[in-house]
Amino acid sequence: MNRTVILRFSPILILLICSGAWAQDNRSAPGTPKPGVAGSQDRDKWIGIALEAIRKSHTAQGAVGSAAPTESAAPAGTLPAAAPASRKGPAITELSTESVVHTSASPLIPLSRTETTAAAVNQVLTDSLRAETATKVRQAKLLNRVLLASNSSLDALMILEMIQNRGSEDTIKDIPAAKEEPAIAPPGEVQRDPKVQRIFDLYQKEDYPGAAKEGFPLLSEFPNDAQLRLIVGNSLAWSTTRYQDAISAYRPLLDTPQARDASLGMANVYRWNGREDLALPLYKKVIEQAPDNKDAREGIVLTERAMRPRTQISMGTARDANSMQRQELTLGHRWRSASGSNIFEIEGAGTNDTQVDVASYQRNITLRYQGLELPFQPTFEVTEQTGPQQSVFGGVNLKVTDDTQFIAKRVNWGLLSFNTSAELANLSAAHFALATSKTGEMGNVRARVDYFGVSDGNSVVIGNLQYTPPWQLLGEYFKPFIGISTRNQANYSPLYWSPVNGGYGVYFVGMQAEWSNSTSTVFASAQIGNGLYGEGGLNWGLSLGGKTWINDDYAIGAKLNKYAGGQYGPTYYFTSALVTLERAW
Repeated sequence: MNRTVILRFSPILILLICSGAWAQDNRSAPGTPKPGVAGSQDRDKWIGIALEAIRKSHTAQGAVGSAAPTESAAPAGTLPAAAPASRKGPAITELSTESVVHTSASPLIPLSRTETTAAAVNQVLTDSLRAETATKVRQAKLLNRVLLASNSSLDALMILEMIQNRGSEDTIKDIPAAKEEPAIAPPGEVQRDPKVQRIFDLYQKEDYPGAAKEGFPLLSEFPNDAQLRLIVGNSLAWSTTRYQDAISAYRPLLDTPQARDASLGMANVYRWNGREDLALPLYKKVIEQAPDNKDAREGIVLTERAMRPRTQISMGTARDANSMQRQELTLGHRWRSASGSNIFEIEGAGTNDTQVDVASYQRNITLRYQGLELPFQPTFEVTEQTGPQQSVFGGVNLKVTDDTQFIAKRVNWGLLSFNTSAELANLSAAHFALATSKTGEMGNVRARVDYFGVSDGNSVVIGNLQYTPPWQLLGEYFKPFIGISTRNQANYSPLYWSPVNGGYGVYFVGMQAEWSNSTSTVFASAQIGNGLYGEGGLNWGLSLGGKTWINDDYAIGAKLNKYAGGQYGPTYYFTSALVTLERAW
């Protein structure tokens, strides 16, 4: 039955309920009220409540239901919502009592109630417990007393509806307590298994890597602990790259009172993992339930911006100590299919390289396609070089896992080697690469190996390894790192850099910083190192860049790099600058 219709007849039903309770009391033996039912001496109180509800119902202007709590009045003592759009965990608040929705035989209602009644009543009690103030918690207990004092499922539902929609705490304060009123454990006093309690403790201490590592295996042992699932899902999302594990923790919560937080967590994980097409419906679902949820609103802004068609123009310049200079202009356009799961891109570029008295001017056009719903989410690329020589390059980038990629391409080795002689020789290379990034309790490790089979018969192998520990000595925006970089090849070539005297290896230590919000991103990095083996030597580097959206449609970005030492000896340097302008349609 439509709820509005029920409310329209609620005064009559309430009178019938109270009359029925009075009549049943009269049929009982004198002085022996039925279990869980107010005695006949309390019927005047019940009738008074019903009459007060009738009076208020005539002035309620047909109001139906209470508004859901909004994010601006976030429930105190509840689990933190899923991570905000910037992938940072919010401040931790005290954990609430566990959800009161257990089974149809919940201790909060008599066993004789039906499953439908149990679910409806427990949902009301759950919402009250998740409300903002201690007053709401007291009201939840009073609602429970009303339930136990009523005689039937219909009585319980109608009285709960009366109080929830039109009653007040003052109206129900004199309702007699049932003899067997169940206790509702206050926040912080819920009895949990010691293993589960440890995860809660780690989470409250903001040790998200520890909570993720120890908590995920417990989900199979405690599959119905909704709060544990939410804690583990948040911890995985905020501190690791185990996105699929985070989603598997969130997903069973979508039909529970934690659905809003789980939906927000899943949406963030999908967006961070490049699946904006899956994130957007979840963000919108959160907004339907909580229109003022700031994290969901920011997520929608970022997701819709990423999915909009856009045109980008970039201008770059670079030079090094070997008199090599490059000027480059690129114009590209990217768009998605209606579903958002197919990404298309077309790009044209012109590169002008000069070195001493030698010059090379190359023009090319590139087509890209990424299928997000296909196995391994492949990105296919085809590049046609139109001048001065004509050639075709391209290949595929496969997403093996959330944090591992495999690349197989034919590339323009002349452009990559940053040498006009290699360009004029029209050198190409078969390129294979494996890259991974793992984040966990011990920090982040990034590794990449690139193999190039050059068309002149040479082979080049480049390796990079970088470790970022979890320390935050200077705050959450600053991260120290340490790493090594190597380059080895089979033969010497005069056309491009060839470290053949024992190869090339350097190590480095540094600090990187990044700050971002919904409109801007700024990053910086500084490092210094020395030779590890072969031709490697003293080296240092600086990097600075950022991007900001001027308004909803236009963004500008810039990046500066300076690297010195290492290859070609301590006097070598390389400098580059890039400026971009984006237009979202």
